[in-house]
Amino acid sequence: TLWACITVQNLALNDKLKKQLGGLKPSVFKLVVGALTRYVEDMEIAIQGFMVVQNLANNNDKNNSLLGDAGACEGVVRVLKHHINEEIIAQRGCMALMIDPACYYSISQFGLGYTTIASC
Repeated sequence: TLWACITVQNLALNDKLKKQLGGLKPSVFKLVVGALTRYVEDMEIAIQGFMVVQNLANNNDKNNSLLGDAGACEGVVRVLKHHINEEIIAQRGCMALMIDPACYYSISQFGLGYTTIASC
């Protein structure tokens, strides 16, 4: 799962490949969100998953929408809540939430701790 996240994250750095990933079935986006929620305890998967979300959504409205439909905001928030006192998780998670103003707003809605809010 970790290597799958790293692979998609690296592919999403290239704008052309990022568009092609968006043309795939929504299962790619569900896979990323599923990794975040299934392995919520694993900080490495969380960090890589956050970076995948950020890279896929960056400057790509279609991917942003597909990630939203797959539950990316909720997945990121779930991991943030689980690792509420981990600064690196807070930083990376907040960066992932910034992809969409509705996601970013969820920081205050889900009662995340001071470390998380300070990082955002």
